[in-house]
Amino acid sequence: MTYTERLRQQLLAQAQPRDHWDRPGGDWGGHPCRPPLLVCSRRFEANSAYRIGSKALQRGENETAASLFHCALEARHPGAAFRLLATAARRSTAAHQQGNGHLLGMRAAVRYLRRAAAWGHGDAWQLLDWIGSPPTGPGPHRPKGEAAQNPTTGYTPQDPDFYPEVRLFLYHLMTAGPAEPARPTQ
Repeated sequence: MTYTERLRQQLLAQAQPRDHWDRPGGDWGGHPCRPPLLVCSRRFEANSAYRIGSKALQRGENETAASLFHCALEARHPGAAFRLLATAARRSTAAHQQGNGHLLGMRAAVRYLRRAAAWGHGDAWQLLDWIGSPPTGPGPHRPKGEAAQNPTTGYTPQDPDFYPEVRLFLYHLMTAGPAEPARPTQ
């Protein structure tokens, strides 16, 4: 392989979209309960679970993805917390399409978002502001101004793969009427 070809491949690799929360070094929010040496190992493992869970989610393997994201939550991985909502939204939407109503209500969705926002996920902050349930406390990635009012104007998501899906799910929850009680079958 020539030098020019290697340089071309390196440039192409850098041009690929980077996953904002794929951080093998574990450099996301603090974790005060663990010694520094243990944090690095736990966070490296959490990031690996996040990456594998993300690949499973992209393939539609929602149960596998959810299981891996739960592992990453132990180290407070913001990306895993947000993508876990995507897996829950998919299960809920599938149940709704089968006539079973939504398994996940707005309160539960807000809990997912609040956890991701508390750990620093900007998309979670954005969506909480959009649905009118802003998280409490300081948000290092909290959007301001017009972007906080309209999530499609002037806002670039940290998770462009799953932000639109989660936003659409929340929109459907906001516009859905109260669920009708199930009728007994005879």
